Amino acid sequence: MHFAGVSKFFASRKCVEQQWAARLPAHKLQVFDRALRLWTPPFNMLSVALDEAISLRSDGRLVLAQQQAAISSQVMAPLTLTLITTLARIYAEARHMPDLPVVDALNPSFFRGPTAQDAAGWNNLFFHILFGSRARFFLKVRILSEMLEKIAQEFCTSADEIAAGACAWPDRAWFALECLHYDFNTCLRESEVLLKCFLGALPASQLPQFEQTLLIPVPAAVSPQPRLVSDRRMN
Repeated sequence: MHFAGVSKFFASRKCVEQQWAARLPAHKLQVFDRALRLWTPPFNMLSVALDEAISLRSDGRLVLAQQQAAISSQVMAPLTLTLITTLARIYAEARHMPDLPVVDALNPSFFRGPTAQDAAGWNNLFFHILFGSRARFFLKVRILSEMLEKIAQEFCTSADEIAAGACAWPDRAWFALECLHYDFNTCLRESEVLLKCFLGALPASQLPQFEQTLLIPVPAAVSPQPRLVSDRRMN
């Protein structure tokens, strides 16, 4: 990366850090907190269930470990749907915004599993191909949504196989759960940063509409991923 590219990289990162550190106005902060409450409790439940499952397995209590793995799978599916629905709503609202926040490219080294590392690598590649910050914003929203869905699918598959005692390689399946949980958490934190920066740039006139969309209940049943509007120009 030549000097100009390095300068732009660090300038972008500094801008994102400033956006994250900036204090939101009271009403926007309420919206941010409301969004966090949609996924923080279930993610905590998922983490506790997985930690308990791993601990029980290490103690040789395999049946109880399998039961906790099943619980983690049951929590993961609706949690993921809530997150990708929120990202879809951010994407839809952002299309009507004149200015969007600056975003960083995803860093493959922040992830442990091949699915997340590959997706982050593609994001990093296209991030440097796309010249406009607007296109980069929409790209990151799309990639995060796809990563969350794929990670959740792999997690639930492994957890369900463990719960059913159907793993040909149980050690690999348990290790995969740990890696996938780690990567899911990284995507979740990236989504939180993106949401706060988005709210900071959201015009006050659009805040009531976006707040109202957050109040729309996510279907309880597992359904296909809410589609992000396809746009070759990425807006």
